[in-house]
Amino acid sequence: MNFKIYIIRHGRTKENYRGIITGLLPGSLDKVGKKQAELLGKFLASKDISIIFSSDLQRTIETTNILNSSFEIPAEVIYSELLREVDFGDYTGKKIAEVDWNNLPENYENFSQTTKRAQEFFTILKNKIKERKFEGNVLIVTHRIFINAITNTIGGLENEEMIEQENNSVNIITLDETFNTISHKKIHI
Repeated sequence: MNFKIYIIRHGRTKENYRGIITGLLPGSLDKVGKKQAELLGKFLASKDISIIFSSDLQRTIETTNILNSSFEIPAEVIYSELLREVDFGDYTGKKIAEVDWNNLPENYENFSQTTKRAQEFFTILKNKIKERKFEGNVLIVTHRIFINAITNTIGGLENEEMIEQENNSVNIITLDETFNTISHKKIHI
């Protein structure tokens, strides 16, 4: 039996609006971000979401709470550090326009390290689905760069393909019962 994984980026934050690199900082949704999450909740309300996996950073927790309140039957929520955004190291908290992306700090988490976290999370997700004889669809609430790592992992892509992930973007991946990808599409709500 096929099922879908909806992977979304949190709503816009005050820091996103100001052009701040948030990384592992908590971040907080602004009014636009809360409205984005409400619209996304309406979209997801009919998608038979049975379980939500969310990053444990504040901006994703806020988004998750808004989304889950849109469902007739709230889904189980599991928070995970594995779903956090990339650690930008010394660039965290700085303005995007002020950093040299060609000269990354040593304490910057590279995409290979992020992909390793994504692979670890996907293994946990598969085991959770198998042990529960899962029915319904999965929602993952996470961050811009991590979305690329997890979609590449699920799709079995070897390269570092980066697709822009706006706030409130939705990646819909259809998998079969053996976790093979049938389709992947990205939309923006």
